[in-house]
Amino acid sequence: MTVTFFILSYNMKIMEERIEKFIKGHHVMTLATVENNVPHCSSIFYVYDAEKSTLYFMSSPDTMHIRQALKQPLVAGTITPGHVSIARIQGIQFTGKFFQPKGEEFKKAKSVYVNRFLVARFMSSSFWALELHSIKMTDNTLGFGKKLHWDRLKEIEQV
Repeated sequence: MTVTFFILSYNMKIMEERIEKFIKGHHVMTLATVENNVPHCSSIFYVYDAEKSTLYFMSSPDTMHIRQALKQPLVAGTITPGHVSIARIQGIQFTGKFFQPKGEEFKKAKSVYVNRFLVARFMSSSFWALELHSIKMTDNTLGFGKKLHWDRLKEIEQV
């Protein structure tokens, strides 16, 4: 069985603490891809590494979302829990770009992931990364329709 590991990483320096707390508190994301005007979504388990501000996840390289992301690396996704009431709705929408990690980044990704998902130690794997470009978080616990935003380009401009 061949499995592909992915990394979703970003710099949390200026990002709202609520966004980071939300990411840490959940474990399933939806990845949206497209190729030749054919969209696809997939639900994927992830683990969060606060030190690297990175989400690690795995998926087989022969899945549609992985084939599409490799051909068109600009992707989008969401992280949302099940909702109990409209007043408690929270969720994240993100955009980013895939790339293949090398060296120390590759080693760190594998170490963090296999420590969380022990069965991954026994699987053949390829690692991939997704650098986030933007995040929008809806958080109705702060008021109906409240949005928190993070954008990599704006963060770079502020440094």
